[in-house]
Amino acid sequence: MSEPELPPWESSELSAFLSIAQRNERVSALKMPDVYALLQRVNAAFVQVATLTEKEHTQNLLVPRFLMARARGAWLAAVRLGLSGQVVETYPCSARCSRTPGMPSTWPRTPARRARQDLVVPRRR
Repeated sequence: MSEPELPPWESSELSAFLSIAQRNERVSALKMPDVYALLQRVNAAFVQVATLTEKEHTQNLLVPRFLMARARGAWLAAVRLGLSGQVVETYPCSARCSRTPGMPSTWPRTPARRARQDLVVPRRR
């Protein structure tokens, strides 16, 4: 069975847009190494949580596993949009990372919050 042939990439306006967006992702990572380093740390935190929740086989971790997978997917989508130059469009995706229906839109003010601030920049109203 042969693989289906891809449509011509150069002649399409959509293809040109996707190529430029893909290039912007790579260039943004080079031009902003400190931001990219932060993104790598956040991704490592997501991977670590996934690894920890996979090792434990309890009913209590079923929901966190599901929610963390969805949060990471939304975060990765926001990262890709942001690095490709579509910064405004990242806000709805990144908001899905930290909020679920029925949860408050701001984090509670606790002493442990200071420890999280080096990973996540809280919203200001």
